[in-house]
Amino acid sequence: MKTLSIGMSVLGIAAVIGWIMNVWKIIDTGFVLASWGGLQVARVIGVFVAPLGAVLGWF
Repeated sequence: MKTLSIGMSVLGIAAVIGWIMNVWKIIDTGFVLASWGGLQVARVIGVFVAPLGAVLGWF
């Protein structure tokens, strides 16, 4: 049971870090909307839909 608790904690921390990295990549890209592609639009959606942002932050 303790292993499951540690695993869930690590997964949660990884998700939060991924979400923060997603926000950082949006800021790093810049706000020139003409140069944005589908991935940047998905990143913006990922700011509001946290599980999507957590996954996109790692890629």
